[in-house]
Amino acid sequence: MENSKMGKDAVNGIRITFYVAECMEFPRYGECREDILSAEEAVKFYEAIPSERLNAVKGIGVHVYDQKQPEFLQEFQLVHMGKMDVDMLQAMYGFDDYPQILRAARELISAMPELEVIDTGKLLNEKEDFHKSADVMEIAESINQFQKRIDPDGYESFYPDEEKHIRKIAMQLLVDKGKEGFQKWLEFGRFLESPELSAETQRLLMTLKDSEIEIPYNMEPFVYVDSSEDMRLEEGEVLTLQEAVLLFGRLDYEQCLSRKNKETLGYNKTWFRILYLHEGELCSYNGRQDFGDGNGDLFQHIEAQQQFYSSDEGMEYLKSLPEQEAAALCAVPILIGNLPDICLSRWRRGKSERCFALRHLLLPGVRF
Repeated sequence: MENSKMGKDAVNGIRITFYVAECMEFPRYGECREDILSAEEAVKFYEAIPSERLNAVKGIGVHVYDQKQPEFLQEFQLVHMGKMDVDMLQAMYGFDDYPQILRAARELISAMPELEVIDTGKLLNEKEDFHKSADVMEIAESINQFQKRIDPDGYESFYPDEEKHIRKIAMQLLVDKGKEGFQKWLEFGRFLESPELSAETQRLLMTLKDSEIEIPYNMEPFVYVDSSEDMRLEEGEVLTLQEAVLLFGRLDYEQCLSRKNKETLGYNKTWFRILYLHEGELCSYNGRQDFGDGNGDLFQHIEAQQQFYSSDEGMEYLKSLPEQEAAALCAVPILIGNLPDICLSRWRRGKSERCFALRHLLLPGVRF
């Protein structure tokens, strides 16, 4: 579950968890819950402590785990005697070293709207000035758990393979358009209006808006569908490269057959991009396949395109394009070098040599 920088994606090696104690003066005297991953969960434990058996004043705090000081477990009280005194925290500790504490405070305030807050310096209103890197698989897991929580029955029907679903969420998050799609879903899905879901929704939104998502070093190429005229492909759909090759081939064949039988006219245009790693950087090959033109599967389609761009007519066409646009059309040699071994047999490397030469001779100043 994503939270205020809790977990492996912590900022600069910082990990924060909540704790709830029956006695904030001596936290381990009486009931004490530790290693709580969300403000929402901490508030539930806090409210569950019955007042008739309190030996002291209950409260909520955070533990700070700093990789630079692994021998110390730092403790900060956030809610005590029914209020949060940000002024006192600033005077005693400051937030320069651990601005994540302010984020935890904001989450608690969201989960406890009746809480009295003392913040004369308006620190809670300040925009965070640090950037966090986030592990894409952990964010995907958080979104997956949220989806499961809001509709358990529908989840089981739509996503029978949970592990595969999490991987596909991660693929979508690696594309700006896909990441924005999740943000819009959270913002306009009325989850913020739900007392049970608002805190978690805000955490996920904050993560998606503020985080720089880390690219997995072992990421395999995948296909993102930007848009399609074929009803069987949805905007934003993600496919493994192997899935896309087979599916695009089948859709092209079926549309060709439909045209031959005069059941339909025209083609189903599909705009796509292939995301892959090159020298540790995320790269993209953008293209469009018209199902029904007989190009075949995805690899055959790209090869046909490259054959055209390698011809004299194709070279003249490339010269008429802006450099960056032409560069994208000549990027296949790099894409070939980053395909899994299982896919490489589908390519005849000899035919790509002219494309490689084209890229370097025609567009020498372009970096791919």
